[in-house]
Amino acid sequence: MKTKKAEILESQHPQIAKVIPIRTETVLCQYPIHKLSKDKKPVQITLTSENARGKVETTWKVSPNADYGHPGILAYKLDTLFINRLIYELHPNVPEVIKLGDSLNEIGKQLGRKGTRNTAEITNALHQNASAYIKAKLEYVGKDGTRRKFEFGSTRYAIVMIGETLPDGTKAEAVYIVLNPLFRDLLRNAKRRPLDYEYLKELPPSAQRWYELVSFQIFAALNLGNPRAKYRYSELCSRAPLTTRFTTWKQAKKQLGTIHQPHLKADYISK
Repeated sequence: MKTKKAEILESQHPQIAKVIPIRTETVLCQYPIHKLSKDKKPVQITLTSENARGKVETTWKVSPNADYGHPGILAYKLDTLFINRLIYELHPNVPEVIKLGDSLNEIGKQLGRKGTRNTAEITNALHQNASAYIKAKLEYVGKDGTRRKFEFGSTRYAIVMIGETLPDGTKAEAVYIVLNPLFRDLLRNAKRRPLDYEYLKELPPSAQRWYELVSFQIFAALNLGNPRAKYRYSELCSRAPLTTRFTTWKQAKKQLGTIHQPHLKADYISK
């Protein structure tokens, strides 16, 4: 059932009512895991924040597996467009074991990729996601309004390929992921927010990541009737993450121009 606030928002902005949503958790999506640039520069993903007394309150660090490499663009698409969609459809009873597809080819077709080469790339991307070690110390407000802690030093999920053994001892007849219990607990208890799934699918990686981050502020601005939303460039560079954080407006403007272009074309933002 829609809230009164949601009904008012849709009446003021009828385009919102046409959105085919995917609802994603609002906690970990604000922290980066994937490298979205195509250059070969390594990306160090380490975020910390301190309180007024200088005590570290938030920690986020991603350590990729040397055998599979840093989770990249395909791994990002698998997480955000495929696995998140399955989690959304299963919510609120998110199970420990989630079936991704009957085969790697089927998963590839869902992502618009076909052929043996793409199957190998999907396999590697799945292992990139499954083997990226995350060290996190976060606090968040759950959907029930209580403050919760997420203290985590592990990977988010494991991959079980066809013929391998599932947690219940049976042989897998498809491709599955097995969620880490702490990660699963967060998925079940974190607040969720809607994103336009069809729009999300059409965006290139950096523009998609921009949308995921800035949409918090844009939705709040719409909700309050404000014509502007604000998101710091420094935050985007650390949470996208962008491989280079420029120090001059001219350089930053050129960098952001590529990211903004799809959103300008779609009239999501104005010049």
